Parts: sequence; C-alpha cells; structure tokens
Amino acid sequence: MSESFPVIHLARHGETAWSLTGQHTGLTDVPLTERGERAARRLGERLAGLEFAKIFTSPLQRASRTCELAGFGVSAEIDHDLVEWNYGKFEGLRTAEILAEHPGWQLFRDGCPGGESVEQISARADRVVSRVRAIQGDVLIFSSGHILRVLAARWIDLEPATARFFVLNTASLSALGYENNLAQPAIRVWNDTRHLLHLNDSKIRNMKETGIESRRGIRKQGSNLRPNVLVIDIGGTHVKALATGQENHREFDSGPALTPKRMISQVRKLVADWKYDVVSIGYPGPVLRNRPVSDPWNLGTGWVGFNFETAFQCPVRILNDAAMQALGSYKRGKMLFLGLGTGLGSALIVNGIVEPMELGHLPYKKATFEDYVGIRGLEKYGKKKWREHVADVVARLVAAIEPGEVVLGGGNVKKLKELPSRCRLGNNANAFLGGFRLWEEPPNRETLTQAKPNRKQTR
Repeated sequence: MSESFPVIHLARHGETAWSLTGQHTGLTDVPLTERGERAARRLGERLAGLEFAKIFTSPLQRASRTCELAGFGVSAEIDHDLVEWNYGKFEGLRTAEILAEHPGWQLFRDGCPGGESVEQISARADRVVSRVRAIQGDVLIFSSGHILRVLAARWIDLEPATARFFVLNTASLSALGYENNLAQPAIRVWNDTRHLLHLNDSKIRNMKETGIESRRGIRKQGSNLRPNVLVIDIGGTHVKALATGQENHREFDSGPALTPKRMISQVRKLVADWKYDVVSIGYPGPVLRNRPVSDPWNLGTGWVGFNFETAFQCPVRILNDAAMQALGSYKRGKMLFLGLGTGLGSALIVNGIVEPMELGHLPYKKATFEDYVGIRGLEKYGKKKWREHVADVVARLVAAIEPGEVVLGGGNVKKLKELPSRCRLGNNANAFLGGFRLWEEPPNRETLTQAKPNRKQTR
C-alpha cells in the first residue's frame, strides 16, 4: 500500500446467524456467532501494528463487536451513516424469497420498499466519503456488507448500481486509496480474507489422505479445525440446502415419491458447484445413533438403514428436523423448542446438549397434544380455539419442564396473534444454523443425535 497517500481500511463484521443463512440483515441488531467472534480477533491480528488517524464503526453490534474484538473498541467513534442498508419489507428475507414475489429485483438498482432507496444509501455513503477525505492520515472503518460496497463504488465515483459487482465476505479486509495523486481515488485491496484461512478448514479435504475419516477424527486434529458443511433440511414439501460460504439456500420439491436415493441424486445436482467436506441432515422423523429409525409418513420409503455417508462419500450427521432447528435457535441455559406444524415437533437443549423429544404424543384431553395444536387441531377447532390450546399446552409443558425460555417455530406459528409468556419466535432458517452447529459440538455426545422411537410419526 502507498506510503504517500492516506489509506481507508474497510472491515466487514464477522459472521452472524443471518449471514450464514443468507437473510438480509439491515437494522436488525443480530450478534456475532462464536465463529464470527474468532474471525474478528483474527482481523485484529491482521491489523496489528498499523496506526490510524481515525476509527469509525457502525452502531450495530455486529460491527461494533467486531471492532471491539479486533482491539479498536476504545478508540472507535460511532458513525450512524455506517449502518447497513435499511431493507424495509425485505428485512430477514433471503434473495430467493424476495425474487419469488418480485421477479427481476436487484438491490443496488431498485432499493427496498418500506426501507431505503438507492439514492438514500448513496447519499449516506457520499457523506462518509466526504468526511474521510478530509482526515489527514489512515482511517479504519467497521461496518456491513452492502453499505461498504456502495461506499467503495462512490469512492471511485461510480454509480451505486455498480456495487453489485463488489462481493464482500464477512470479516474481510479491503482498502481504498489513491493512485498518483489525490484526484485519482482507487481501490487498492478488495475482499481480502487471508487472515481467515485457518477458519476455512481446507485441511479437512485431506481427511482421507491422513486417515481422518471418522467424525471423532475431525475434532482430534485441533479445536480450530472446522469443515465446510452442507446442510440439508428435508421437509414434506421441499428439500432445502445451504453450504458454508453461500448466501442463499437452494431447494427442490419433495413429496410421497421422494426416496433417499432420489434425494441424494437431486441434492448432488442442486449443489454441484458448491464445495463441502461434511453433511448435516435435518430428518422429518425420529433418529437414533445418527440413523433414521422410521420412514417419514409424508415421503417415500427406504430411509431406515440407508447409508448416507457412503452415498455422499463424506462424514454425515443426521438429526431430527425439530431438534436441528432448536439447535439453531439456542442461546444458553435450558431451552424448550416447540414446532407448530403438521404435528408438534419438540426438542430440549440443556447447556448445549440436545435431546430430541416426542412430546406431541403425550395424552392431552381426549387425545394427544398434537391432536389439539397440530394441523388437525387447527382445522377441527378453528384459529381462536387452536390458539387457546397452544397457550394451554405451552403453559403445561413449561410448568413440567421448567425451561429458561421457549422457542416456538414451525409453519403455523405465524397464525398466533401473540406469543405465550416466556416464549420467543423461532425461524425456519435456523435449521441451517443448527446444521452448521452440529459440527461445532464435541461429537462424542451421544445425545446430540439420539431420539426415542415414537408410536406414530405425524410430522
């Protein structure tokens, strides 16, 4: 980098749960994941020894926490112009979901309804550029992906629409500067992630060469070793897939004709251009010792006894789908997850230990819990009475299990007018986060992949 002219270093925040699942994260103040915090510290090591005349950070915690962990929290100033794009009605949605309703939409061209227009975020970027150019010396900025991409485009006097060409990874480092003189702004470095190489786990690709093929062997190589994970969420209507480093999930239709062989074949075609070392599968049925113990009622046959590791030719971990979403929703302590869908999915997590459960089949009134709060109860009793049953069932389970909090997920949770006491709303996208987290936990914890066989499978 030039020693004659100032350099503006741009640091994108570390990984968050929403960046993992490809959800548009504007003003929602989500925290860093554990991996995101480690990446932020590595970013600090990369910047160690450099001196800055000014340091600025977005007020959102994913940026300010990255700044803090990198070692610059004390010196940093909050700049509200550095907050991420306000996505308005698109907040929390993935690009594929937006395109399904708004074909042809492009963020850097069209902006967001109910949020910021391209002109508005460009004006913010221009204000930052003006302030930074007035500073004598190098500057360090911590912020989010899309605002930094617009900032880079405006730095070199390009229209904000060109920012769509500037891909930016989490915890990456970029640098703006000049060439020849101050009248010639330039991009000197873009999307540099060399400091994160140890987090990308390229060594996993050599597992077979080193004889490390078992799940236990992966972790024995060191706590920093983390594979690229392909997460597959199998549902009654769709099979969804997301891999490490990908922003948007992909999916295809499922249904009664879907067998494991067909699923494997379609997944391979769907993700042929993705790189992954291990696979996590969210399975719509009970799982025992990493294997399905019954075929799903709404899919084809052949799931019991199928060898997924042989089919994928890599290590595979399988977890009940409700438990995987619970793992992705987990924060701390003792958490009960209840999935309001076709039936009643359930899982309990205590201090990081996952225990899939079959609470839906416990007796309740004249039938079972899921007969009243599953889809059958909704159709039979109507929304008003169904909501009353949900509140009563949650209260009974909370009284019996005494969790620190309850997460309500599943497709029918949106039909609730208000959440019961001590509950927070889950998100189906957390199933992907749970799949990634499966490879963060010690693999010798049998409860992570255990489930008790049930009398009937209705999810």
